[in-house]
Amino acid sequence: MFYGPKRVWLKNKQVPGLAMTRSIGDMAATSVGVTAKPEMTYFPNLSQNDKILVMGSDGIWDRFSNHEIMMTIVNGFYPNKDTDGAVNFLMKESVERWTREQGMVDDITIVIAFLNVGQSGSKPETSSGQ
Repeated sequence: MFYGPKRVWLKNKQVPGLAMTRSIGDMAATSVGVTAKPEMTYFPNLSQNDKILVMGSDGIWDRFSNHEIMMTIVNGFYPNKDTDGAVNFLMKESVERWTREQGMVDDITIVIAFLNVGQSGSKPETSSGQ
C-alpha cells in the first residue's frame, strides 16, 4: 500500500495548510489520511562496496543532488569517518541555501552512517541532526 503525501487544508478555506507524508502522534490528521506508518525499504544484499548511507528530509534533498551530497561526504568527511562533521556541514549549508533562495527554511533532518559491511568486529559510525 502506498502512503504518499497528503495535503491538509483549513476547513472551508481554499488555501493549502500543510503537506506531509506522515506524522508521528498526530491523531487529528488521521481523518484526512495522514499516517505515522513509515515507508520502509530493505536492502538485504549489502556488500563491502556499500560504504555510506544517507537519509534526509526534503529540506536536504530540495537543495542538494545525490551526487553533490556524496561528493561532499566522500571528499570531505569519509576519509576521517567524521559523520558529525558531514551532518553539521550539510545542515548548515542547507539552511544557508534555503535562506538565500527562499527567505525561509524548510524542515531539515539528516542521518548519515558510514558502513562497515563485511568487516568483522566493526560497527557503523553514525550521526544525525534535526
